[in-house]
Amino acid sequence: MIGVNEELVVKFQPITSACTNTIFNVTGICEIPPPIEIITAASTLPVIAGSVAAILVLLLILVLIVYYRDRIRTRIGAKRTIAPLVRNSPDRTRDVPIQHTSWEESTNILKFYIGEFFIDSSKNGHAALKQQFKRVKEESKNFASIYDATAESKTTKNRYKNIIPYDHNTVFLRGVEGSDNNYINASYVKGFKEPNKWIATQGPIAKTVDDFWTMIWEQNVRIIVMLANLYEKGKSKCALYWPEEIGQAQSYQRVSVSVVEVIHKGNYIIRHMTIEEINSTYVSDQHLITQYHFIAWPDHGVPHTTTGLVRYMKEVQENQTQLQNELQTTVPTVVHCSAGAGRTGTFIGFDYLMKELNETGSIDVFKAVVGMREQRMEMVQTIEQYIFMHKLLAETVAFNETDLQFEQLHEKVGQQKRYQHDSEMSKEFNDLSILFGESTTSQVKIDNPAKVYYTSPEGSPGSQRNGIYKVESYNPADHLMIGDEPTADGMEAFFRVLLLENTRFIVQVDQQMQATIWPNQHDTMAQYGGISLQFIDETINEDVKVTRIYIVNEEQQQKRQIFLVEFNFWTDQETPTDDYNMIHFLSMIESYHSVTNECSMLFLSRTGFSKSVLLCAAWNLMSRYRAESMVDVFRTVKDITDSLPDVPLSLDQYKACYSLIATYTNPIQE
Repeated sequence: MIGVNEELVVKFQPITSACTNTIFNVTGICEIPPPIEIITAASTLPVIAGSVAAILVLLLILVLIVYYRDRIRTRIGAKRTIAPLVRNSPDRTRDVPIQHTSWEESTNILKFYIGEFFIDSSKNGHAALKQQFKRVKEESKNFASIYDATAESKTTKNRYKNIIPYDHNTVFLRGVEGSDNNYINASYVKGFKEPNKWIATQGPIAKTVDDFWTMIWEQNVRIIVMLANLYEKGKSKCALYWPEEIGQAQSYQRVSVSVVEVIHKGNYIIRHMTIEEINSTYVSDQHLITQYHFIAWPDHGVPHTTTGLVRYMKEVQENQTQLQNELQTTVPTVVHCSAGAGRTGTFIGFDYLMKELNETGSIDVFKAVVGMREQRMEMVQTIEQYIFMHKLLAETVAFNETDLQFEQLHEKVGQQKRYQHDSEMSKEFNDLSILFGESTTSQVKIDNPAKVYYTSPEGSPGSQRNGIYKVESYNPADHLMIGDEPTADGMEAFFRVLLLENTRFIVQVDQQMQATIWPNQHDTMAQYGGISLQFIDETINEDVKVTRIYIVNEEQQQKRQIFLVEFNFWTDQETPTDDYNMIHFLSMIESYHSVTNECSMLFLSRTGFSKSVLLCAAWNLMSRYRAESMVDVFRTVKDITDSLPDVPLSLDQYKACYSLIATYTNPIQE
């Protein structure tokens, strides 16, 4: 061993000729070596033998390194080359460590490979993820004790018998220890490096609403994340646990709660409430509670598109950060759906994995879900939810922030018009195809949930109407659909779809239809099998004609009035020639549509879906701007194209979406 004061002398192969045949010491000084001593051949034999042995050892080490490197790369699937994540970006093409063929292999995915992983996984029906999820369920059996929650006196407080908290992380109300009064079906759940960040709980039942608010008060909760509706498919999923009227105060045993503001943001509703303790011996503080209610997530399923949940999560996270700064401490956020398991686990898991991704540069969804299930039963309940988490994360990595305020929108559109500089819009347009044009549910089910079905006149299930699709709308009540003109022999089925979907508005995108014959003031009746159409009246306003028609199904005694809307200022061009006219037209339809309740609207074309997609995108952009004063063209178009197969939308049509919403937000300037 070298002593503290000894000089370390190292033989060094010089990089430059300036210090050839020198010795480098630890001070970095270049020293002149002593004269070279001539050594006899006999004395060199041990040196030669030692050198050969050293070389052999080095070669052996090199072989072992290569061998084990290949074994590791094979285990994580790095031997298969995948198409690049972003089109026209050859520098992103590389070997991707994503192929999992057995449970023992790594489930960790590096940040830059998440998109490729999801694309490759979807090509074979997500077989590897399904295999992983089977292992999740097997490894999460009998994780911990549930003795306390199964006591007979407490089971009546559980919404479902199979979803109850573990003893080790149950949230207790501050009653007498061991008393039945301190039980609530709720569990502390960790965030990424954040203990007890969440309280996962069931949707309250009637007898536990008071307990729910007691927990909110005692745990100093300021944010409630609600992921279920009160009723779903006719079944109660959560009791109404807040006052229905704004300004109305309601008492819940220990506390009084009032709703002070309600804000609607497409797929979710924000309710600001105040809470204060009743009959306190001390002066009671009044807290502000914010409830984020996501209304577009079906039980045991996933949202049809990702954008609403991404925005929802972002708003929750921003509020959490703001609260932490204001309170100078962390307080738990309550999350519930109906059982407090499937949707709740997916939401918490998404947050956990985003934080893990940002801090470590990789994610392990399998490990995260198993970890959550150690804290509460059935967190992430279905394979659809497990796949959905991967899709959310892939999009988080792949897509840039495209949400714009008024000034940002007009600066972007203005630059494109002045300099014809559209590289940013071109990149967004290319990104639309990154993760396939399919909805999240159709990735694991054969049927596309966006397709509309109908029943044949004989009462047996009819064939699928390939030409009609439901489209994601900003306002869930809008119920947008797009469709091709039906063939002559499909007219009866087409009108049965309109009755089934409660369609009140048909926007005829093309001026002339080939097969459809609408009744008019001259020919007031039309008959298609068991369906008859009856003319009521028509109104012509400049370039727009609105015809009112009855659709009648006498067999089922159905009669519904529809509005057929036709316009003649957009003919065969790919994009609208007059943005102002188009915005005025859509605003007129909106004024008609706003006075009806829960009805659908169909954009009908004979020349494909692209024009209809453009109009639906403009409709949704206008709806969101009215509600939030925000615009996101990329996400809006993506949500529509996710539901549709092979929509031939062009770059010019994509840019036209920007132009239309810019005109809507500032018509005088545009």
